Amino acid sequence: MAVTIDTVRDIAKLASIRLADDELDYMAQELDSIVHWLDLLQEVDVSEIDLHAAFGESLREREDVAEPTPSADAILINAPDRVDSWFAVPKIIG
Repeated sequence: MAVTIDTVRDIAKLASIRLADDELDYMAQELDSIVHWLDLLQEVDVSEIDLHAAFGESLREREDVAEPTPSADAILINAPDRVDSWFAVPKIIG
């Protein structure tokens, strides 16, 4: 998949990033290079790799244990802004 200037324009718009026209071609080349490397990684056969041997105990699975849901106050204690028992967020849609 080749990354085009139109694709870069769309990504920049979605990310709210302003790019000058002379930056679009450069970014298209850079992103295309990244996609190329990702395509190469997809071709690597990892079916024979033993993850436990490679990563040791860091891949231990934990039991799936249900825990009680914390109270709204416990969840909101570190919220930067709140209204009653709700997160307060800035309005972004006019």
